[in-house]
Amino acid sequence: MAKELRLSARSGWRTLLGVVIGFGVGIVPFVLTYLPVVSQLGVRKYSDAMLFAAKWNDVINVGSGNLAWGHLLEHFWSAPRPASYEVSYALTPVLLLFVVVGGTTVLWVVATHRSRLTRCSG
Repeated sequence: MAKELRLSARSGWRTLLGVVIGFGVGIVPFVLTYLPVVSQLGVRKYSDAMLFAAKWNDVINVGSGNLAWGHLLEHFWSAPRPASYEVSYALTPVLLLFVVVGGTTVLWVVATHRSRLTRCSG
């Protein structure tokens, strides 16, 4: 394993160097923004951030003010909890439908051997 790692590092050093330089360039705007805020306001806890995160029921609760799904949501659910702006303008039901239909289709194609995809043995 160590021999393979050394061989891949020796042959792919340019790629590795590009990744390191790209990360270094990409992290600069983050550091320039994050460090002054931390020095001014302090570090926040994970639990504070989770107060603003979407909950599991936000997968279908896009809010009553949503232009695409608000009327349908009010029809089926008379008192939805107020959603924050992060989830109130989403097309969450459509995206969920596409994920479920797409995943089911891929599983069906692989299970019926209609594709060259095979299970990993390992």
